[in-house]
Amino acid sequence: MKTLTVHPQNKEQAKAIEAVLKALKIPYEKLNHPEKFDSRSKSQVSESNELYNPDWEKMMKQSAKEIEEGKGIKMSIKELEDLWK
Repeated sequence: MKTLTVHPQNKEQAKAIEAVLKALKIPYEKLNHPEKFDSRSKSQVSESNELYNPDWEKMMKQSAKEIEEGKGIKMSIKELEDLWK
């Protein structure tokens, strides 16, 4: 099985691709990243610096802040591995 990443250049293309995937009963994920594509090089040019889901990124920044404030805990590799047993 392969994973395809498509980059529609406008809403009409996005709707058409989604319709085809639904018609063929192909599961898909929809990510909302405002992006533009340079028509000369077809390279992705992001309008915003959103590489990740904004909610996830907010959670990671909050976690880093909490670690800096000393709210985290230190664990050895052995302790960490024992968590998964």
